[in-house]
Amino acid sequence: MDDGLCYQIKTYGEDFICDICRQHPRFYFSKEGKTYGGVSLACEEAAKLILLSKEPFSLEGGEELSSEISSFEESPDNISHKIDKMAPVLTSSLMRARIFLDMEYLESSWVDALNKIADLKPTREQENAILEEYSELMGNFIVYMLYRYNGYPRLACETALLLADLILAGIEPLEAARMFSSEVEYSDINIEVAKSLFGQGDMYGN
Repeated sequence: MDDGLCYQIKTYGEDFICDICRQHPRFYFSKEGKTYGGVSLACEEAAKLILLSKEPFSLEGGEELSSEISSFEESPDNISHKIDKMAPVLTSSLMRARIFLDMEYLESSWVDALNKIADLKPTREQENAILEEYSELMGNFIVYMLYRYNGYPRLACETALLLADLILAGIEPLEAARMFSSEVEYSDINIEVAKSLFGQGDMYGN
């Protein structure tokens, strides 16, 4: 609604809250007969905890990490080289912005930021500089994506570069991550389009 509140809850009360809102910002997925969970970057506090963490990623109960995450975290390369190894073929900043502009959106500020990226056309050198400046945050973002979208290393790389582009467009890093999560991850249509477009990319040459 125009006042930022939910029509359903405002009209029918808090007991009417849907499962998506009740579970926010939690997400769940199944893999090899097991159910995994986490919290998304769409929640500002969750984004801070995830992206600013100085601890290596781990799963509760001593569960073994995927080979994608282990390879990424154990590599001695800087983050831009890790990205190149994970996804040898990557989209330009202009094409990436156009891809996300073609998707549905919630906030006009998202469209404004993508249009600014399209105007700026950041080079890979500029993106790499941002990756290194915010290497810890970007590394945590990539691990988050590798965990949530197991088997989609190129998606993790393309969206990390999108974050770099958003920062170059003047968006604060944590806000850039929140915007991405809200606009892409919280749209079943958008995330499926992104997975289909960025679903290829070898992990460390495998």
